[in-house]
Amino acid sequence: MSYLALGFFISGLVLFIAFILFSRFNYKKRFNNDYHFLNFYPYELNYEGKFKDNLYGNISFILFIICYLGFYAFFDTKYSNGFYVFTLIAGIVNLISLVAVVFVPLKNIKAHLGFTVLLFTFSFLLPAGIGIDLIKKYYELNNAGQLTVGIISLVFAAFVFLLMFNPKLSRWAKVDVVDNEDGTKSYIRPKYFPLAYTEWLLIFTNCLLPILAIISTTLS
Repeated sequence: MSYLALGFFISGLVLFIAFILFSRFNYKKRFNNDYHFLNFYPYELNYEGKFKDNLYGNISFILFIICYLGFYAFFDTKYSNGFYVFTLIAGIVNLISLVAVVFVPLKNIKAHLGFTVLLFTFSFLLPAGIGIDLIKKYYELNNAGQLTVGIISLVFAAFVFLLMFNPKLSRWAKVDVVDNEDGTKSYIRPKYFPLAYTEWLLIFTNCLLPILAIISTTLS
């Protein structure tokens, strides 16, 4: 593990927090309403706005992506086996998918859902690959730390797997119907919008996945 990669990771994590804070503050200012992770999509932080309307939030997000790209590029500069190459590719695909989920609105439904599927897939494969690699090394080197982190990595993978097969996702577009006093009906989103909060869970998971890569490299 290089100090450069560690610096990229820490900087990226700080920038991601800045992205959340700036974007939620900006959303409140624009719409006079709080942004909720449980029923608002990530792209709605820029809803009906231009890039400059959430300038600091968007710049923070882009710099976060750049830092995490830097991390995956330098966390092991030798790439001496297939595991490291796989981690690099999976990390890059996840980051590209994150950009799409944050900036591509649902009106472009095929593109948005396509990148969400990619995010699901590689958010599962990345921790699964790290876990399998570490458990394999445990049997070769008998390092208890490798076994522990390998199991934690597989727990991450299992968490993403369960998200993928959450039965509520099949009703991701369902909204609540409210009868008005004048006889008309209003359609409002539920308190818990399955695809919206799932996308946020995947984003938060990807913010933490580099920790597993750091530990796996340290223990190797």
